[in-house]
Amino acid sequence: MRWNITTKRSYPSTEAFGYCFPTRDLAMLRSVTERTYVFGFTKQVVLAGQGAVESWRFLLLVAVACVAMGYVFLFVIWYSFEKLVYSFLALAHVLLIGAAAGFLFVSFYPEHNFFQTYFSPEASRCGGLCSHIVDSVDALQHTLLPGQGSAGCHH
Repeated sequence: MRWNITTKRSYPSTEAFGYCFPTRDLAMLRSVTERTYVFGFTKQVVLAGQGAVESWRFLLLVAVACVAMGYVFLFVIWYSFEKLVYSFLALAHVLLIGAAAGFLFVSFYPEHNFFQTYFSPEASRCGGLCSHIVDSVDALQHTLLPGQGSAGCHH
């Protein structure tokens, strides 16, 4: 069997990755990429390029929004970093106290013990122990991390 390849240009196209792709008709480009056997990485590159061409306005808007969010983040860090850190510490403290209270609650009321669903009956009675562990972590947080009135940093 003998093959004879003749190039015939019936639409405006450009050569990429050894194939001819239409330059103006995106519907035809999609049809060509779906019908043509293109290797996985090459097909992904072509489809990514096609998607970027089709949605360049959206990508530009996302880039501008990211730059604006970056400057807002820098502004927050520059002017209120200390308040942000103390807010996160207070949130961690409240969450740890809430977790300790929840563990104590399930240790006193076995009908609400959610550990029974996942663990054996012996291991499911660990609510009090978990409460003590969480309390210890909270106390460790207070010990290791300086508070507002701490002598750790002087301005």
